[in-house]
Amino acid sequence: MKKSRLCWCGNTELAPFSPDYLRCPDCETLILSKISDVIKIPVKNDDRDFYGRNYWFSHQEKDLKNPNILDRIQTDLAERCLHWLNTVLSYKLSPGKTLELGSAHGGFVALLQWSGFDATGLELSPWMRDTAKKIFDVPVLLGPVEQQEIEPKSLDLIAMMDVLEHLPNPVETLLECLKLLKNDGIVFIQTPRFPKDNSFKSLIENHDPFLEQLKTEEHLYLFSENSIRNFFSRLGCDFVEFVPAVFPQYDMSLIASRTRLVKHRYKNIKKSLTNSPKGRLIQTMLYLHNQLSDMKILYQESEADRTERMSQIKELTRLLNTSEKDREARLKQIDDLKALYLESETDRSARLEQIEELTRLLKVSEKDRAKRLDNINELTCSLKISETDLEERIRVINILESQILNLKNKVTSEVQKANKAEEGWNNLEKTLVVRSARKIGLIKTKRPEKEN
Repeated sequence: MKKSRLCWCGNTELAPFSPDYLRCPDCETLILSKISDVIKIPVKNDDRDFYGRNYWFSHQEKDLKNPNILDRIQTDLAERCLHWLNTVLSYKLSPGKTLELGSAHGGFVALLQWSGFDATGLELSPWMRDTAKKIFDVPVLLGPVEQQEIEPKSLDLIAMMDVLEHLPNPVETLLECLKLLKNDGIVFIQTPRFPKDNSFKSLIENHDPFLEQLKTEEHLYLFSENSIRNFFSRLGCDFVEFVPAVFPQYDMSLIASRTRLVKHRYKNIKKSLTNSPKGRLIQTMLYLHNQLSDMKILYQESEADRTERMSQIKELTRLLNTSEKDREARLKQIDDLKALYLESETDRSARLEQIEELTRLLKVSEKDRAKRLDNINELTCSLKISETDLEERIRVINILESQILNLKNKVTSEVQKANKAEEGWNNLEKTLVVRSARKIGLIKTKRPEKEN
């Protein structure tokens, strides 16, 4: 049956992060949302159980696209195991007792033994335990650490390389480990590093290599630097130091302890290794490993410088191409300007001829203008004389009009008098005629009637 997940810190209010993982807002840990039914601890059947033999072959090769466990031995020794041993010797010197959980082929356990430690491995698969014993002749315990009979406070070092993320109950397992450690014992861990403050979407957009660690069948808890520091603090390990990881793109490595951590100087490490022939061999291996690491750093710096120079060359090439295109464009502009200049020169000659003709016409016009001005002046004088004569004529006309008006008024008065005289004569004439008619009897005089 599939079970719902909760965070190692006890928080049940988990936020969605991706289709398969939840995020704890309290401690910044990613938690696989559901436990797969195929994961069984301990391994009872090497051919069927998840962490059995097939985990180291078909699962690694087909599912994860990694070399199988036997093909990895040589590269692991040269790359991972010597890197881890370098780190361990900086904090713990032999003699001492160590235990590696998830020791796989046992190569790291063998290097610890050759360095003078009483080193033991621990595996879940019987096949893997037997293979480690066969290849490196190292002791390997079988089953979870909680089921082992180990004396409490007897270990100087417990190493867990790529194991913590697989634990169903990391708090319970680490508490058991701390019981087995001496008071100044250390826990050495390598585990995937969840980059804090990143969403699933941003990881995808940035093609973050951490995405490869979202392995839904096996990675149950994925810590950030803050969450793993908080994790150990709750377990009573307040002293945590992060150390260089083999693959810092997506992993982190750290040393945790309940007491203050002290780093050993190189001369002390060298002294502890020269106590035995195997130790001297380890010293040589570490020397070569460190040389190789230095060469890798120089190579990476050289590659970074080369990449930067190539980038600069590409940018300069781009700028040169741009400059060439700009130069060609400018040359074309110059050719166009030359053509325009030649056209302009031809047009300039024509314009000069036009200007000369216009200048000639202007001179002619100026002479004509002078004559016209003289004529205008003469006309102006004539106009002024005419204006004066006009005013005098108007004055005479006004006088004549006044005289004519007076004559009109006199004539009108005389006509009126004549009309009255004529009317008088007409009336007199009528009276004389009537009287003459009466005298001769042509007209009888009408007498007035008497009153009764």
